Amino acid sequence: MNLGAIFVGLALVILVLPVVFDPFRRPSPARRSAARTPAADSHERALLALRDLEFDYQTDKITEADYRAIRAELLAQAARAIEARKKEEEILEEIIRKRRQRKKEAAICPQCEAALQESDRFCPSCGHARINPCPACGHENRTEDRFCSHCGQQLEQDGNNGEKHAH
Repeated sequence: MNLGAIFVGLALVILVLPVVFDPFRRPSPARRSAARTPAADSHERALLALRDLEFDYQTDKITEADYRAIRAELLAQAARAIEARKKEEEILEEIIRKRRQRKKEAAICPQCEAALQESDRFCPSCGHARINPCPACGHENRTEDRFCSHCGQQLEQDGNNGEKHAH
């Protein structure tokens, strides 16, 4: 095998590798669209249509009367999309608030899901340490933690005011 053939082979590998690995670098269309909501898509479509309308008006492809009528409708569509997006966000915030409240109220073992008493530091069924959810962010902390390891919020102590008892 001569040196020229080796260089040609290496050049082909170098040219083919970016093409092969390109799909792994970019998120898939399904993953990109999963984060989008109908309101966000509607808002984006209205803004793109407004941009296209402005271009068409600037290049004298449509009359001023048509431009004003279409622009008013597109602005109304964008406003409706913004309102729908706000409602979606409010619904999500309410779901999150309810879940955090349930998590805070629920006294069950995260390991075996046995019922826990307020004074239990460990699960009486499996011995797993009870968690202490942060009131600010909901992050699960150990019962002996005084501050949340995620956001730094001071945690409520289980009736012992942060005192450690030696046993």
